[in-house]
Amino acid sequence: MILLCKKRWTSLRLASLVVSAAALNGQAPETVDTSKLSPQVGTVVPAFSGVDQFGKTQSLESLAGPKGLMLVFNRSADWWPYCRTQLVELPSRYDDIKRQGLGLVSITYDASETLKKFADSRGIAFPLVSDPGSAIIKRYGLFNNTVDPKTRAYGIPHPGTFIVDRSGRVVSRFFEDAYQERYTAAKVLATLGAAPTGAPVSSTTSHVAVTAAISDVGTAPGHRLTVSVQATPRPKMHLYAPGKHDYQIVQLTIDRHPCAVEVHSDREEP
Repeated sequence: MILLCKKRWTSLRLASLVVSAAALNGQAPETVDTSKLSPQVGTVVPAFSGVDQFGKTQSLESLAGPKGLMLVFNRSADWWPYCRTQLVELPSRYDDIKRQGLGLVSITYDASETLKKFADSRGIAFPLVSDPGSAIIKRYGLFNNTVDPKTRAYGIPHPGTFIVDRSGRVVSRFFEDAYQERYTAAKVLATLGAAPTGAPVSSTTSHVAVTAAISDVGTAPGHRLTVSVQATPRPKMHLYAPGKHDYQIVQLTIDRHPCAVEVHSDREEP
């Protein structure tokens, strides 16, 4: 672990761990630049209406909680394993999402009957909205036009998650260039300030006390997790560095797993 600091230390999320689907299946992940996919942070998302697995017509207004909505676009709940895994993970954090004042919805191009069958088999209670003609997906600028129209995958979106406020304005967005990789709900919540679910581990020296925790206690191939670190100087300890006196913790070094875990820098501050 390598730390540079300022006099007053804070809790920072410094690194993401990705359980690499590519490493496990021996294939290089197909990637696309998702940074320019609409909508962007600060913009208002388009209104939509769609039927969920319960046969209820849903909209932004009906789905939003007191503080907004976690809006998840998935490829398919029928045949795509990484989306199915993500959809199964979301219910485990549904109560935490609601405690953040957010509603939750997933949108796919699957028929509502397909979504009902999947939800019933997995005990999913939050709304899964059907977009069989990909009208919502297109309105959001997420339509994957690289897919052959002759295949069953035609109509899928680039998968990702938006956090929008009550007015429909994007507060944050979570997309991966490799569609096999997904932010877990716990990682998204940690970015919003929620406590990690993993039990914290601590280490203390004569100079500093460090506590770290991971966002998820369980994972699956393609999941992106967060490591949160809080560092506190010991009494009467002050650290200096060259240059300006606005020192920040700038780096966390984690030993790489030889096979299935990739490490990425986040430097996200609450």
